Amino acid sequence: MSVEKIWATFHKRLLIYIVQKVASREDAEDILQSIFEKILKNQSQLVFIENLSAWLFKITKNEIISNYRKQQACVELSEDLLPEPIGDTPIVDECFVSCLQVFIQDLAQEEQYILRETLQGKPLNKTAADLQKKYSTVKSKYQRACEKLRKRFLSCCQIGTMAAIQEKAFVCPLCQGTLA
Repeated sequence: MSVEKIWATFHKRLLIYIVQKVASREDAEDILQSIFEKILKNQSQLVFIENLSAWLFKITKNEIISNYRKQQACVELSEDLLPEPIGDTPIVDECFVSCLQVFIQDLAQEEQYILRETLQGKPLNKTAADLQKKYSTVKSKYQRACEKLRKRFLSCCQIGTMAAIQEKAFVCPLCQGTLA
């Protein structure tokens, strides 16, 4: 099957699948374009594929995962979750801090250590040296811990970033405080 025929047959279904998995339609279209660029570069291999549909959805899933990794789903907590200071107003809401402390306690000991060190301003490479682990291992654990925290904030407090807090006041079911 030619790349043009694959496009005509599958691009709408793949786009719908991708849109369900990523944040924006633009990202979905970029991922779809990337998939078809790869197909085009490797079109000589298409004759060896038995189930084209399954193969396309598998590479689409892999491309979505690759896209998330490139975007680094978890950025520094201080930039992603903490609001900007306004004058003398404290930048961290008490409710936010209490939830954050509870959520961090639910993490594995090593993840807790890595997050606390990072929140205190220690670079990951120094934390890796302290733990006598590779930087890439510590970075992965840090990113996983951040992702776990993000998911906890989403599920418990219905927030993912401080921008969401600023749009609407939320009452956290964990501490019954208002995040606003």
